[in-house]
Amino acid sequence: MLWDDRPEYPMVFWVELDVSGKLETDALKKAVDLVLLRHPLLTAGVEDVQHFPHWTQPQSESDAPTHPGPCVIRRPNDDDHYFPVGPQWNLSFRLTVVPLVEEASDFRFRFQFHHAAADGIASCTVIGDILATYDCLLRGQAPDAVLAPLLPERLAERGALTPLRKRPAPAAVAVPSLATAAPPPPPPSRTWSMWWYEFVEGLKFATTRPKLMARPRTAPRPNKVANTHTGAHECPFLSVVLSREETEQIRRLAEDVGGLNDVLLAWLFVALEQWRQQCGSLWPWGTYRVTVPANLRPAGERALPAANCISYAFLDRSTGQSTDGEKLLPGIAHATKAIVRYDLTRQFLAFLENSCRFPRWFRFNVRRKTRMSTTVLSYVGDPSRRVTARVRREVGQMLAGEMVVDRFIGAPPVRPNTRLAMAVTTYRDQLGIGATFDRRELGRDAAQEFLNLYVKLLLEAAQKLPAQAPESAASATR
Repeated sequence: MLWDDRPEYPMVFWVELDVSGKLETDALKKAVDLVLLRHPLLTAGVEDVQHFPHWTQPQSESDAPTHPGPCVIRRPNDDDHYFPVGPQWNLSFRLTVVPLVEEASDFRFRFQFHHAAADGIASCTVIGDILATYDCLLRGQAPDAVLAPLLPERLAERGALTPLRKRPAPAAVAVPSLATAAPPPPPPSRTWSMWWYEFVEGLKFATTRPKLMARPRTAPRPNKVANTHTGAHECPFLSVVLSREETEQIRRLAEDVGGLNDVLLAWLFVALEQWRQQCGSLWPWGTYRVTVPANLRPAGERALPAANCISYAFLDRSTGQSTDGEKLLPGIAHATKAIVRYDLTRQFLAFLENSCRFPRWFRFNVRRKTRMSTTVLSYVGDPSRRVTARVRREVGQMLAGEMVVDRFIGAPPVRPNTRLAMAVTTYRDQLGIGATFDRRELGRDAAQEFLNLYVKLLLEAAQKLPAQAPESAASATR
């Protein structure tokens, strides 16, 4: 993630919450500051040692971020631009509060997370901690009573925040409690089948060049001026939230023809092909690749602070196969079962670890702007259930002080030639699809049009359920 970060394509993902009610800004800022103390990587920096990045903790005022702090409160007429976040500023998190209507109690909380310091599951933990701490501050209670205990030593066990090698004063660049943590347990023994699947996943990732997502030929090309790490930019995020009736239709489709994750993947391939035809692409051949993030945390993991604990699986389908969602479903179901059965996401991670034995070669390949995926789809489920803090709830909604969370949705980051990355969530019994789009190649209007097409195809499929249903597959991202 650190090597893949670049000025025009920062490895930053967005999470949006729509809240209604009275907001106490001072309490919110204090809650953010307190929560960041619980998650060291969100305020850590990075230094290169022997060709590899190592996390470090800021030790002086000069290490403080020069951009706006971790919590920014907007006024109604302020420009809708955002400063980037990242380890280079010792700040991999920012909350921006945007008023939706002037002189009203409706706000949009926009969270920025750098993907090297947190993943989608960790972002839910951090957001839940902020809401619970804010609620406790307004009630005059101690936040420790509602926050799940965290063990920062677990970061050292994962190889993060360890003392830097070949430094004059190692204790000055690492947290002492983390530096003395126990060494990680020895890795399990690997079988020949594990080596084989690692080779297959790595070969598929390194050799196949998937088809680019089409862009409208008649639409003007978005601004090609590169954004810099130090300049502000617009928020490259948009979303679609379905009604409860539409959500129930798609759920019934998933119950009848396969798991919800399988349904979302199958009709995404169909949407990509129909979008290509709609855009007038002249090259009908190729292979679409959808990258599926998968959580690597053990079941019941609650003590790890914010960190990146995900890997990826890849699903490839040709343009000729991506014309009928019902015909795609059996193969998608079989593929998602194989991801779980053979633990393919960990095999891909093992491939990356072995590739890091040649750091210069690996960094060169990561930094190249080759296309590695057509798009990304992450099925999160209900993000409020990923929250570890005891947040007050009412009728399926999270509460904090006098605020009510009405919407909770996010999306992964995009990299060069992956023009759209999507995440699907379910909050308040409503399906939400969030998307991060490529500002330079796709643009907001085209991304919104594609999302509308995707939702249309899902609803059309739900209205005509097939007679026979393939075997349901376990979700690879749960």
